Amino acid sequence: MKCRQCKKDLSVWLDGELPEPTAAEVQAHVESCPRCAAARDQLLVLSETMEQLPQLQASAGFDAAFRKKLQDARRRERLAAGQEPRRRFWRLPVLVGAAATVCGAAVVLLLVRAPGLPADPSAMELANHLELLQNYDVISNLDALENFELVEQLDRLTEGDR
Repeated sequence: MKCRQCKKDLSVWLDGELPEPTAAEVQAHVESCPRCAAARDQLLVLSETMEQLPQLQASAGFDAAFRKKLQDARRRERLAAGQEPRRRFWRLPVLVGAAATVCGAAVVLLLVRAPGLPADPSAMELANHLELLQNYDVISNLDALENFELVEQLDRLTEGDR
């Protein structure tokens, strides 16, 4: 094993996470190479020093405060670069205006009946069957159909397909 590969695997080997054949190669190399043995010793000292450091816990509001400071720093960078800050104040009036327009249109449609529309619900039966509207020309000229038996057979066939 070469020193370069040994130094790559050294930390993983010390943590005991290196596969056995490779771990044996690293150990044999470290025992025969003074530079890699010195690197191992430095890693061991570093690991012991890190374990002696006190464990720090972030305060409850750290994350929110950090994000706020980061946003403020980005805003200052944009201003320093001459970029205009994003202005979002227009959204509320536009949304309120759109909602008022929709509500007004709904009220008008509910209160004002278009001329020519029948008032009783039974006359609106055709609207409930929109597929009939597609064939309105045929329905309005039923007398033009000559062979009603053929139409009935077609209806039975199409009902069987559904």
